[in-house]
Amino acid sequence: MSKKITLIIPTMAIAAILAAGTAQAYGGFGFGHKNIDPATAAINFEAQMTDQANLLGISVDEMKADWAAGKTLSDIAKEKGITQDQLKVKMQAQREAEQKVWLQNLVAQGKITQAQADSRLKAMQDKAALMKNKKALKGGGKFNHESF
Repeated sequence: MSKKITLIIPTMAIAAILAAGTAQAYGGFGFGHKNIDPATAAINFEAQMTDQANLLGISVDEMKADWAAGKTLSDIAKEKGITQDQLKVKMQAQREAEQKVWLQNLVAQGKITQAQADSRLKAMQDKAALMKNKKALKGGGKFNHESF
């Protein structure tokens, strides 16, 4: 019986490594990217680079060069004089603008009503505020008046 376990564990580890490598090659681990093909992965990458460049006020080419050099969005923002708090505010504003466009497209296509879109937007905003407050309350036991 111990021989079976000895063989199963390495086999499972190899399978996990292969699955992770395949998933990473296609742009992620399946979180919102199930069965994504290489062409779609490339389109998504380009959109991400464009969004991040716009967020930081730099060119897409500069964003790609910094990404290729291993810099994170936070690293680049810091180099540009953008604080973490400012970056969070910019990202939240960008996310909310994208959500509004997405919901308006659904309304325009007759998939949902304007009332449903308004309700969903409010729910997303409420959830974002709740998450922000939860993170603020976790601030290492420190009292943060902005979290209330």
